[in-house]
Amino acid sequence: MENETKKSKYELWVHNKWRPAVGWSYVIICLFDFFLAPIFYSLLQILFFQNITAIQPWEPLTLKAGGLYHFSMMAIVGVTSYGRTREKIESGINAMKMLRKSEREM
Repeated sequence: MENETKKSKYELWVHNKWRPAVGWSYVIICLFDFFLAPIFYSLLQILFFQNITAIQPWEPLTLKAGGLYHFSMMAIVGVTSYGRTREKIESGINAMKMLRKSEREM
């Protein structure tokens, strides 16, 4: 019985928190690919090669293949956020119906 409770709590957490986890992982990947990696890549080239004219610019990894990674993440995050919004609206409508029904019974 105790294992079932722990499993159901874990499944509930995964079910509820996977959308924010995907969003945050996308933000972290973009921060790395567009801000952190270019800075560190340039600094390492300056420190080790000491020839400023030979510095190569950073090529973002996620923009290769035509930026397909960003299109796919945009689709995943967009569709799931739309689905979650619909779920919240429907739960709000159901709550209002239950409230009105309980008011009528009084």
